[in-house]
Amino acid sequence: MSSSAIKEAIDHRLSVRLDGQSIETQNASVSVDNFNDLVTWQAIVAPQPRSFAVLARIYPDDKLSQTVVTVVRNGHASEEYLLNADHPMIAHEQLQADTLAVALQFIKQGIIHIFSGADHILFVIGLLITGGGIRSLIAVITAFTVSHSITLGLSATHILTIPSWFIEPAIALSIVAIGLENLRALRKNPGLSENQTLPYLAFFFGLIHGFGFASALSLVGLDLQQLLLSLVSFNIGVEIGQATIILCVFPLISYLARSNPSLSRRVAFVGSFLIGIIGAIWFVQRL
Repeated sequence: MSSSAIKEAIDHRLSVRLDGQSIETQNASVSVDNFNDLVTWQAIVAPQPRSFAVLARIYPDDKLSQTVVTVVRNGHASEEYLLNADHPMIAHEQLQADTLAVALQFIKQGIIHIFSGADHILFVIGLLITGGGIRSLIAVITAFTVSHSITLGLSATHILTIPSWFIEPAIALSIVAIGLENLRALRKNPGLSENQTLPYLAFFFGLIHGFGFASALSLVGLDLQQLLLSLVSFNIGVEIGQATIILCVFPLISYLARSNPSLSRRVAFVGSFLIGIIGAIWFVQRL
């Protein structure tokens, strides 16, 4: 297909709005890279809009297609977004250039992502539900934090990317694995004790969850001019959300373990079983 035919098809499909108004696409340009199976559509607009929205991917009928939206201001790429079958559109108010505003925006988005993602919440609860002391808690949470920070950075900067059709079911499987590991440990030990396997599982599955965090970050729109600040701020938001969950759940589990060990064990057993079942249901759904 020629570039002109591709441009005509894209103009018919692609829906871009600036400040709430559809833009004219006659002056847009299209380039085709057949070797890499890549089509680039570019439009120059002035003056700079306050907000923009992309309401459809270039190839919406292809579930595996991805549309990368790059915003260029003053000759420099400032923000980048990834549209795919799971996240087919964006509607975004331009981020302020002020460093503090950028940091606060990404911290807020990190917190929102944690509390809007039931799978991440359930995974963290699964790491805590069998109890253990402060030392065990620090080891597990540190392992999870370090690993998901690694893959979040690699994926957000496009050094290493894995498609969401693989990551989302894998996150569900991580929940199943934690539930099964808890049940194994509870059957092996007559009482609740520190599970030495959990930090290793937390690190391994944290690598997978980091790719999930990166997918959420792509919806917010990475500030490419302040890349490190954006990544660190978003991760801080994730950690704040995670710490809030821990502060709510861990004291309750610790108190129950001290006051009624038998009941605590039953709660851990039933809770781990339910965590595994929910994870299995999510896995089937995401397939």
